[in-house]
Amino acid sequence: MKTYLTLEKSISHKSNYDGCLYKSYVTSFFSYTKSHHTINDFYDEEGNVYIPEVYSFSEKKIDPDTNEIFVRVDVEFEDGFDMDFLLHKPLYFNEPEWFQDLTNEKINKIVCSYSDWDILDLLDNKTSNTTINISIFDDGMIQIEDIKENQDPVISTYQVNKNYIQQFFEAMKQNLGSETTYESRYVGGWSRSFTLYCDNRNVFKYEADYCADSKEESLTTNIVEELLKKCQITILFLEEVKYNTSYLDGSTYKTYITNFFSYTKARHKIQYLYDENDNVHSIELYEIIDRKVDPDTNELFVRADFEFEDDEDMDTFLHKPLYFKEPAWFQDLTNEEIVQLDCIFEQYEPVLGPLIERNNISICINGTVQVNDKIYNLSKPKIYDFFDEIRINLGSEKTYKPLLSGECSSRYTLHLKSGKVIKYSGDYALCDGTPYGCKRYTKFIVDDLLKQVYESD
Repeated sequence: MKTYLTLEKSISHKSNYDGCLYKSYVTSFFSYTKSHHTINDFYDEEGNVYIPEVYSFSEKKIDPDTNEIFVRVDVEFEDGFDMDFLLHKPLYFNEPEWFQDLTNEKINKIVCSYSDWDILDLLDNKTSNTTINISIFDDGMIQIEDIKENQDPVISTYQVNKNYIQQFFEAMKQNLGSETTYESRYVGGWSRSFTLYCDNRNVFKYEADYCADSKEESLTTNIVEELLKKCQITILFLEEVKYNTSYLDGSTYKTYITNFFSYTKARHKIQYLYDENDNVHSIELYEIIDRKVDPDTNELFVRADFEFEDDEDMDTFLHKPLYFKEPAWFQDLTNEEIVQLDCIFEQYEPVLGPLIERNNISICINGTVQVNDKIYNLSKPKIYDFFDEIRINLGSEKTYKPLLSGECSSRYTLHLKSGKVIKYSGDYALCDGTPYGCKRYTKFIVDDLLKQVYESD
């Protein structure tokens, strides 16, 4: 793809260095967007090459309809080459080697790699000075691999609505491979790369951030960030409007009935719904009106009747995707390995009475169990089984926080092999296919282990 221009006039200069005369040439307006910001060579119609040594912008304008940038430049050619014979004749330059036209490509996977960067802060409020590989698949799966030196990779997997993935792929095509794509001033090539895998087996790799607007607000990384914000979410739709009569004053108000959505992943507390523009819609009340359980995974799906705060009219969002985020306390422990669990159990007199008893318990992967000042030993296989159950209890898809979770009387600190330390307040349980969950709370699991400790002593 070529971009054409002409040399419109020559300007004579006197060198400040040695007093010699030399010429520079002012061009016509040409598309700076299509140049993608790196011009190495000019060609005439016969294919002869003319190398610009330096150039500066003398004028700029932006097409208000397309946002395309057009510039005039003052260019000096290598070795002081006299270009008078090419004045007002067409010249052109080629697109840079990194540019690929992605207009007709169908992407099925993108892998983003970041080094010494903290993109994971978007997901778990932690920074990472390592290498992060983010694989995004067209079926809605996002896999994030956290690689630290001399440690096994930590892999987290998320599932988002396929529509979000397709929107992301289209945004990346526009950002990396459209007529308006260009190299940003802050390319970040030292720390990031983006690899696109297409249906026709084409693979395109980019070693920096690019953008597609004159203000550089659509950097490639910004598009990835927007997608990652949709991780750890559950999608639902408002399927119908229900009209209700107030018992208080007889007025009519609306509630909205949803499709079936994962109540297991909701972890049983839904406060806000977000639309595709990330606007917040607050839920005042909701009632579960239907439920079903997946027989293979035991995951609970429900339909709910939502009433929104301040009687917000949600008719414009009927049949459009809305989502809610997982609660702040939830951490996916699927690929984590526990090496130590610290517990604090406190017992109080009823009705906000004084503290009666506090027990500090520490359970280690090497079989050591410390209860206050006493140290016991238990076989490693029993500790491994215990940690596996705790990992599922606190950090699986079926984990939820019961209403009466003992938040003031039970506290847990997980120490993971990956180096993470995660704290929990209260007891948790696994959804057993009812809105109330099973009764095997976290504390019951710890109590069962302590029974084995005392019996083996």
